Parts: sequence; structure tokens; C-alpha cells
Amino acid sequence: MGDDGFGRLGLDSRLLRALGRLGLTVPTEVQEEALPPALEGRDLLVCAPTGTGKTLAYLLPVLQQLLETHGAKGGIRGLVLAPTRELANQIWRVIREISDLTSLRFALITGGASYADQLKRLHHPPDLIVATPGRLLAQLEGGGCDLLGVQVCVVDEADRMLDLGFMPEVGRVLSQMPEDRQILMLSATLEQEQILELARQWLRDPEVVEVGGPRTLAHGVAQRAFLADDADHKLALLKRLLDELLAPGTESRGGGAPGKGLVFVVTKLRAEQLAGRLKSRGVACEALHGRLDLQTRLKRVRLLNDGHLGALIATDVAARGLDIERVTHVVNYDLPRSADVYVHRAGRTARAGESGEVISLVEAHDARMLQRIERYLARAIPREVLEGLEPRHREPVLKRKKRKLRAKTPERRVKKDRWRDRKDKGKPKGPLGRRAKLALKEAANPPEEK
Repeated sequence: MGDDGFGRLGLDSRLLRALGRLGLTVPTEVQEEALPPALEGRDLLVCAPTGTGKTLAYLLPVLQQLLETHGAKGGIRGLVLAPTRELANQIWRVIREISDLTSLRFALITGGASYADQLKRLHHPPDLIVATPGRLLAQLEGGGCDLLGVQVCVVDEADRMLDLGFMPEVGRVLSQMPEDRQILMLSATLEQEQILELARQWLRDPEVVEVGGPRTLAHGVAQRAFLADDADHKLALLKRLLDELLAPGTESRGGGAPGKGLVFVVTKLRAEQLAGRLKSRGVACEALHGRLDLQTRLKRVRLLNDGHLGALIATDVAARGLDIERVTHVVNYDLPRSADVYVHRAGRTARAGESGEVISLVEAHDARMLQRIERYLARAIPREVLEGLEPRHREPVLKRKKRKLRAKTPERRVKKDRWRDRKDKGKPKGPLGRRAKLALKEAANPPEEK
């Protein structure tokens, strides 16, 4: 591999050969900025949009360090923490692809799998484990393993860890490692104060790498929106779009192979209902949500990757961490509850420099959320119509409410106090008991003298 790519970074030749077999010769922007300090052993705090190559940005320095110290001492020397089983499985597959020429040993420790089987794998400690926080803590507290020999630790998708309430568990895991370990923390956004607090507590003079920003979409992402009058009109729009763009046997927009899509909804029940209605109309799709067991979810992802399905109807469990190859379209059947989730959904397409499209179906009650997304991204999303399915109603015109902020001057506070005094004049200052009420009544109406 030439000196203009990964070769100039001083990576082990076995890693370079594996990258070459995968067709990866030139680092992405986040890899270009993160790899040198990480290979030097510095702590990292990385913020980059989804789909920019963050996984390799931390796996390559981790594997490089393990190869350099291979055989020096036993025990677990590397750890990658992921918020969900799906993301952990994706990381696991990438590790196996780029390390198959090495003799390093790995283990996957997540919920939803046999605790006893994982305990057997940990009996002879692997070099690197990929784990979710809850199951790893269970193994640590049960004596199945220890982290006293960890040299490098990765906390992937720290913002998702925060959303799922895993930050206390992450802190407990980090506290069981040596003080001289290296930590690489990655997040799609650094806006939450809790993430920065965790970084201040556990990272030592970290190198901060920011590529793009939390409010940017990957290059190559096109956006458009369709207005829907009601639920029936919205379903008809979705069916037409899937027929034209995503269904197996039809050509995607612009020609070529059939499209492949993710259709996002907000609840598990809606995912099942929508998948059922679309299948009854001849669309090859399946639901994907957190109520399904891990093996079922992975099987449905494989069906999509292999071309047996045109789309998955998913909740936001699939917005991050699932290894779904070459998604051409993301459809927001239900707009997300926040604009940053929109960005993460969009990150499922246009990965690794490819192009993709995000389509939103917008009912009247979604108009304000669409407006927030446009403000968040600082760009307008074009509205389009499908022939024969034009909306009967126009998009609501919403104006932002401007709050009038008045300074609380001493004069205003005095005026307010005087008004309150006048309003409460003659009233008791506190709650009255039965005796006090009777005494007040007698004082107001004294008995007549006989």
C-alpha cells in the first residue's frame, strides 16, 4: 500500500493487507485526524457524523497496540464498549475482517446471549472484548473476568450511552482499569454536558477531533418531503415510493440495482402494523424493533443485505449501530421527536462516500417538527408531489413565538409586591383550623345582647 494512504501511518503489515483486501486504501477525514494521536497513545474525544468511518478510526490503533504488545502479558488488554447488542455485533464483524491475518483472540460479551457460554470464553482471557455495559458488569461482579490488564478502552457512541442511561455503568467499568490506560471516546454529538463531564473525569489531556458537526449530514445525502393529508394518503405515498425505489425487482431512482431502504416509525406496535399492511399489498418488508430477540433482528438485517427484502420498518433501535449495507433510502414515515435523531436516521444512508436519500412524509401535525429540523440543519428541505397523490391541503404556515423578555428591575418587583398586598388585604396569612375559623366568624358577627 502506498505512502499516500494507510501505509504512511506505520500500521502493522497484517492490518494493511487486510485493509487492501477490503478495498480500503485511503483514510477518511475522521481517520486522517484521529489515527496519528491515537497511535501515539493519546486519549481521544472524537465527534463526527454517523457514517464517516469512526469504527476503523478507533479499531486500527487498538489492534495496532495489541499486536505490538502481543505475548508480553496475558489477560484482557483491550475493551470496546457499545450501547447496544446490534452495534456490538457490527463492531465484532469489522474486527474479524481486519484481523483475520493475526493470532489475536476476541470475545463478544452482550446481553441476549448465554451467560455460561460467555463465561467459558472468558476462562482463557482473550486479547480484546467487545461488550455492552450491563452484561460486562455482570461478568465482572460474578468473577468471570477482570480489567486490571487493559491497555486501551473505547467508549463508542457515548451520546447513545447517555440516552439509554448507561453512564453510571460506564463509569463503574472505567474505574476497574489501570490508571495508565488509554481511552478513546466517540460520539456523534458533544452537546450534552454529561458527556463532557465524563470526558473530564476519565480522559487525560485528550486530543479533541471534530469532523463536520452534530448538525451536518454526510456528503451525498439528498432530502425531500411529501405532504400527506391523512393516514390513508400517507400509506399510499409510502407504497408508491417503495414500489418505485426500493422493492426487489424494480430499479432504484436513476437506474441500476434495486434500492434498499429503512422506513422509520416511532413505536414497536406501529412497526408491526405498518409492516403487515405493506406485506398485504405485495411489498417485501419486515419489522425491526427492540421487542424482537437479537437473532431475529440479525436474521432480518441479513435478509435485507442479501436482497430478499426491499425495506425494514424500524424503530430508532436501528437508527444507530446496525450493519446494513448500501442503504439507498431512509424514509421517515413518522418524523422523529428531535432533530438530532433525524440526523442519526439519515446516517444510515450515504455511508463510505456513497449517495443516498432521506424522504419525509409529513402530516399537518408534523409541520412544526419539520420546521425544527430545517432550523437545526440550517437548510430547507424541498417539498415534492407524486402524480395522482397530490395533497388536498396546503402546508400550515407556522410562526415562531417570540418571547418578550423584560428585565426584573427593582421598581417592577416593588410594584408587583404592592399589587399582591392590595389583593390579599384583609385575608389570613395562612391556613385556618376549625377553631380559628369559628373565632373569626364570631368576631365578624358578635352575638346580640339579651
